[in-house]
Amino acid sequence: MDASTGLIELYRGENPTIDIVAVHGLNGHPTKTWTTEKSKKFWLKDNDLLPSNLKSARILTFGYNAAVATLLGRTSSDRILQHAQTLVAELVADRERPIVFICHSLGGIVVKRALAYSASRTSKLVQHLYSIFVSTYGILFLGTPHNGSSKAGLASMGSRMISALTPSKMIVEENSAAPILDNTERAGLPYGQRDMVKFESRTSPGYRMVVAALMRHSREAPSTVFVRWVRAEEMLRSKRQNEAAELMQ
Repeated sequence: MDASTGLIELYRGENPTIDIVAVHGLNGHPTKTWTTEKSKKFWLKDNDLLPSNLKSARILTFGYNAAVATLLGRTSSDRILQHAQTLVAELVADRERPIVFICHSLGGIVVKRALAYSASRTSKLVQHLYSIFVSTYGILFLGTPHNGSSKAGLASMGSRMISALTPSKMIVEENSAAPILDNTERAGLPYGQRDMVKFESRTSPGYRMVVAALMRHSREAPSTVFVRWVRAEEMLRSKRQNEAAELMQ
């Protein structure tokens, strides 16, 4: 596997209670997407930034081939599903904690596909994959085109990305990046699409808001997800019993 693909652990606190998983977007990279260009500050890993705020977390980044040409071709939907399935499979390998995702751009589509895929894996041979859906407590979407998950929508987004010659040019429209939905929070960041996930310091605009959300989720997730795990185990056990009863008829 290429060093820039798959899950990469950036930080592990002592006895971590939650996993923070960052997923980059179109034309992105598992580390460069989150790193400032001039000072090379990688806020997900820098000891003065996110790890100092989430000392009881494990912080990871997920890499995949996000080249425009690869993801916007005829098989774009299949490619995204493949990346989503890989994300689920790699997370299952070490599933002891709740998950909070940080998604940039197309990364949000990959995560949504991953959760939909995980939620459907309840048959006996693949029920271990269901744990990712159960374990996910929250998702921070940063510039994700929620109204552009179709092939046409992705193609439109790709063409805007190619034509965006300045960092401040809008690539994802507001009603797509921040749709009004129940049980969600909306907020704006004073950056262009490319720079909204790069933070120079604790005082960078938007950093405190993003970290505050992650800290809140980190506090609330363990108890909530524990209850979900119990209910999921009961549901799967009941499903297996019903299947066995049907075979006996």
